[in-house]
Amino acid sequence: MHSKCGNMEKACSTFDGMTRRTLVTWTAMIQGLALHGHGRAALTRFSQMQREGFRLDEVVVLIMINACSHAGLVEEGKHFFRSMAEEHGMEPWMEHYGSMVDLLCRAGLVNEALDFVMNMPLKPDAVIWRTLVAACRNQGNVNLAAEVLDCMMEMEPEDSGNYVLKSNLHAMIGDWQSVQEVRSSMSCKKVAKTQPAHSYVQPTTMSM
Repeated sequence: MHSKCGNMEKACSTFDGMTRRTLVTWTAMIQGLALHGHGRAALTRFSQMQREGFRLDEVVVLIMINACSHAGLVEEGKHFFRSMAEEHGMEPWMEHYGSMVDLLCRAGLVNEALDFVMNMPLKPDAVIWRTLVAACRNQGNVNLAAEVLDCMMEMEPEDSGNYVLKSNLHAMIGDWQSVQEVRSSMSCKKVAKTQPAHSYVQPTTMSM
């Protein structure tokens, strides 16, 4: 509760005052630190957890990768990911792969992130692709963003959002011919742009 309210000082003092800790309370403490950008502190708590004899599970690893991502600790995040299979015999979930992509993208390593995605044993989901696209766009790598969007279109050929995003990317650099090509492709494939939902109220007469 204290972590979610942003009062990490109170959260830590409450945790330190506990006479008995479980994996659940350790996870809550580490996650709270990670979410509020205290990556180093999350790593310190993780080491304390291990010294007390608790074994990490898939959820703890996911939290630690996220903590490293927010703190810019790329090598530490890579270590946690590799340790899943090499040291603990765990199979990474799609969420672990997604967090690794986020870690690399936040650090500006978009090409490494793309190589990571292309070599995944699982089929990347739309969230992973969109994380890559956003990172490419933010770092001005429009060509790589367009390449990633092509992969997304193959995976989601009827998602109009992908076409709109690609069209906007080309428009951002003034490539109006490519913008027209994307729009023509939408028309040929009969992909309709999603319209925002709307509602209306029909007045009625009330009899007294």
